Amino acid sequence: DPLAVTFAPKIELEDCQLDWRRPAAELHCLVRGVNPEPGAWCYVEVKGEKKRLKIVRTTLAEDAYAIGEPGSLLKYDKTGIVIACGKGALNILELQLEGKRCMTAKEFACGISADHITLELGQTL
Repeated sequence: DPLAVTFAPKIELEDCQLDWRRPAAELHCLVRGVNPEPGAWCYVEVKGEKKRLKIVRTTLAEDAYAIGEPGSLLKYDKTGIVIACGKGALNILELQLEGKRCMTAKEFACGISADHITLELGQTL
């Protein structure tokens, strides 16, 4: 029915910023919904420099990883990256640091030590 049609507002880049205080399932859906463009993203501090990090692919992490302050790195090693959310945790599979190519979380973790990276919580909605 043409009369029942509604229009959605354009998705802006700011709408795609990840707020780690939100539930992991919601953030996972955001990542899937806005990929490839504009893409879900967050700010990270890498070696003292603030950069945008685009999250390309995720899965929901196992319950064993679900405990931690939102935005904290629960796992960051050669096997992958898991980030605590408001409820649950997100397993990061692929990401892209500003100015770099898209890579797996394993490649990213091998290239940048956990001591040199800090996540920002994100915007408050």
